[in-house]
Amino acid sequence: WAGFEKSKDNSNIHTLETVGGCVKYFCSEPGTAFTSNADTTCAPCSTGVKGGANTDDGTCVKCETGQYFDKTTNSCKNAQAFNKTDMQYGKGKTKNTNPDIEKQCWTKIMPSEFIECVTGKKATE
Repeated sequence: WAGFEKSKDNSNIHTLETVGGCVKYFCSEPGTAFTSNADTTCAPCSTGVKGGANTDDGTCVKCETGQYFDKTTNSCKNAQAFNKTDMQYGKGKTKNTNPDIEKQCWTKIMPSEFIECVTGKKATE
C-alpha cells in the first residue's frame, strides 16, 4: 500500500489493517497517530474538534483556531462563529429587525429548530 513501507511496521506499537487485499498499519494505542507521513513513530494526537487521526494515512491532523476536524474527510474545515445576538435573534438579526418573539431563536425548544433559526439553514442530523 502506498506510503506504508513494510520495514517501518512495528508490531509493538502498530496494528495491521487489511483493506481490499492490501495491508496498512496504524498506531495501536488510542489517541495516538504518526507524527508525519515519513515518521511512523506514534505520538499523542489531538482529539475532538481540534484534530484527530487521519484514517487514510494514520497521521495526526491538528486544526487551527477557527477550524474544526471533520472525521468524514480527515481534514480541517472552517467553523462559523455566532455571537450572543445571533443566538438570540438569528445570524445578523437584532431585536429590532426580528421583533416577533415567536420568530426569535431563544424561544426555540427543539435543537433542530434552534439551529435552523440561528443559522438560517435547515439543520442536519
